[in-house]
Amino acid sequence: MPDVTLKGGARYTEADNSTVERGICNGNGLTCTLFNVIGQELGTQPFPPQTTGGNYTLNFNHVPGFPFNGSLNENNIAWRGGVDWRANDHTLLYANISRGFKAGSFPTLAGSTFAEFEPVKQESVTSYEAGVKAGLFDHSVQLNGAGFYYTYNDKQVRGKIIDPIFDVLDVLINVPRSHIYGVEGDATWLPPVHGLTLNAALTYLQSEIDKYDGPSVYGIPTNFAGTQLPFTPRWSYSLSGDYRMPLGDRGTPFVSLAWHGQSNEVSELGGSTIGFFAGAGDRSATQLSKPFQLPAYGLVDASLGYEFPDRKTTLRFYGKNIFNRLYYTNAVPYLDATVRYAGLPGFYGVQLSRTF
Repeated sequence: MPDVTLKGGARYTEADNSTVERGICNGNGLTCTLFNVIGQELGTQPFPPQTTGGNYTLNFNHVPGFPFNGSLNENNIAWRGGVDWRANDHTLLYANISRGFKAGSFPTLAGSTFAEFEPVKQESVTSYEAGVKAGLFDHSVQLNGAGFYYTYNDKQVRGKIIDPIFDVLDVLINVPRSHIYGVEGDATWLPPVHGLTLNAALTYLQSEIDKYDGPSVYGIPTNFAGTQLPFTPRWSYSLSGDYRMPLGDRGTPFVSLAWHGQSNEVSELGGSTIGFFAGAGDRSATQLSKPFQLPAYGLVDASLGYEFPDRKTTLRFYGKNIFNRLYYTNAVPYLDATVRYAGLPGFYGVQLSRTF
């Protein structure tokens, strides 16, 4: 008879946080000299000039010398419920719904103004998921698949503010409403070749901001509704094969090969549309029309090894990104530059390990 299992749970959390943050002038004190000038020109209250060891961060009145004091007091109730249906000894179908929270926090950075120290509120996500796990063909094939839909309130991402002194500054921001949905699946096959295992996995993801009005740029408000959330590639995939050849009391040689990658993604809000500013004397890398859009990539890893007869000692030669593919993991603006971070190049190694 089919088995049905009902699941449920809840948790109450209360968090009280406080912080004191400041930017300290080190070295020759020239940083404080600069901020003293800004405070004298734009500040709205008197202040003692800061020197080496002083606090240069500008408060909300554009005055240096004062620490940022903040507090964040929040609570939430996380919960989950679901049902499992074991249709037979080899097949499990399930459906879950849950709500979880990511705690609010204060950023840790060398802020120029109090605006950069403002905290983000707690993030909440409501998750709907249904899937199946099935063993087929006398357990030689294991299939897993799921569909999911996540709705976010106040999702925490890195964003920007427009500052009257420093132009664009990095901050943590809350996106009021957004969602992600998709499907994922993986399969493991034990073909009729003793010692061979094949694996494949594929994920389709669609993300979208439902509501977020960003800062005004040159007097024009920015509306990010309908744009993609950062670091949510449409496709990600992996294919791998492992072969082990047991030789009885002579140990077990093995070899593996894996291919994994993803489609393009963005590293910033609106990254699919933001281009370089083409001003007079511009020295940007003009071949990168969309600097915050990270191209798709696929990488190949491989390893060759030997497990000694004691089954505790293993010698393995391995290579990561063996074709030395250039790919990028992030792109961020920094002052008047945009920096792209490349992933690890091709590298190789040898590993000797032993378990006890």
